[in-house]
Amino acid sequence: DISALLVATAKARADADGASNVTFIEADAQTFGFGAGSFDAVVSRLGVMFFDDPAAAFANLQWAARPEAQLAFVAWRSGDENPFMTAAERAAAPIIEGLPIRGDDSPGQFGFASGRRVKGVLEASGWTSVKARPVDIACSLPVAQLQTYVTRMGPYGRVRTTLDRTFHFANA
Repeated sequence: DISALLVATAKARADADGASNVTFIEADAQTFGFGAGSFDAVVSRLGVMFFDDPAAAFANLQWAARPEAQLAFVAWRSGDENPFMTAAERAAAPIIEGLPIRGDDSPGQFGFASGRRVKGVLEASGWTSVKARPVDIACSLPVAQLQTYVTRMGPYGRVRTTLDRTFHFANA
């Protein structure tokens, strides 16, 4: 992962679980020089859709995987299919001038919305027997985390440094 915080959290969880055969690397999977054929499997949970160049990233991962290695990942589908992650954006759009609306085929949360696009990217980067299927999981966020989501991760978080106003949020 490219996030030092996420890598540290994963290491701590592995240590707590007594996992000793796990290696964590803080790096960009698109460009990191993995050893050829060094992985039995490649797994990602909600990360691969942020690659700047998905074909290059998956080609790099395919090169690093053993010939029979499996690739498995979970990615968000379209914004229309994820109202939990788009409600704040729709609510903020009328009051935040110039709010960039996320697209479904560019790097970002919904970058892998199209199964056809994902299949094309994977096949172009050397992966074979590509299968995609939708998985529906209920999403929720603890009330204690709502302010962080709204001010840092949601639509306001993407533009807050460019605004001249200070917004105050009441506790829910």
